Amino acid sequence: DGWYVTQPQVTFKSESSAKIYYRLNGGEELRYSEPLYLSDGIWNISYNAVDRHDNVEEVKFLDFKVDSKSP
Repeated sequence: DGWYVTQPQVTFKSESSAKIYYRLNGGEELRYSEPLYLSDGIWNISYNAVDRHDNVEEVKFLDFKVDSKSP
């Protein structure tokens, strides 16, 4: 049903060394530097890249539902 039953690893890659920024569930904007490991819960990740000329990519969204505990 679209649920992860193990902790997913989220990675971002950019072309030409652009900086990637993300937010977890609408929280503080953070600069991406290493993989994210999502714990149990429902997660919305928004992210975008900024290149060396300060061109800003349109914000994109990912949703994750994680439940690693058996009923």
